[in-house]
Amino acid sequence: MSKVGKEMAHTGNGSAEPNVEANTIEQVRELLFGQEKRTAEQRHREFEEKLEALHADMLSRFSMLESRLADTERALDQQHNAALEEISNAITDLGSRVRKLVAHARGR
Repeated sequence: MSKVGKEMAHTGNGSAEPNVEANTIEQVRELLFGQEKRTAEQRHREFEEKLEALHADMLSRFSMLESRLADTERALDQQHNAALEEISNAITDLGSRVRKLVAHARGR
């Protein structure tokens, strides 16, 4: 028995016509647009995969940038502290020289 015959027999009294028409319409849609729909869905999946890869890459790059910024901040802090230490030592040395000059001038 054909598919149409089975549907008619299943529903009885020829009331299967709407089911047959709906099925036929679906078959026509599949023939006309099926490949295009599958292609569009495949492109959509590929786009989503590329977007996810791009997202992961950007997260990785941001993480690397944050790490480099933290390293740069630590290096700048060390340089700043070293410069302050040098200035402090220079001021201490200058104070010591001034005291020696004053002591030498009083000793004359």
